[in-house]
Amino acid sequence: MAIVSEKRFDRKETADAIRKKLKLRCPGIKFSVRTRQLVSGNTTMLIAWTDGPSQKEIQQLTAEFVSSRCEWLTDYWEFGQSTDYVDAEGNVERIIWSADYISVTRRHTHA
Repeated sequence: MAIVSEKRFDRKETADAIRKKLKLRCPGIKFSVRTRQLVSGNTTMLIAWTDGPSQKEIQQLTAEFVSSRCEWLTDYWEFGQSTDYVDAEGNVERIIWSADYISVTRRHTHA
């Protein structure tokens, strides 16, 4: 398989893609997806919602959008990680998202 194209998404495009996936996979749940540019230059995506799916489920749904990885034992960070998508013909599109970290917060309604 050869990489046919490579695309970098800025933080607004990344947030929009996250919103789209959450709306598709969790209909009826209203999510807040915000971006925060840190002093270090890294981008954090903040996702919040009330009730509905667990934090773990949302972390799993949005894991593909994280573009940095950390080796915690050595404190080594790798930025610009990509996600490869393969179409039915075997063509590979490489996507680089602009989310170095995703924070998820599930709120609960009080009965």
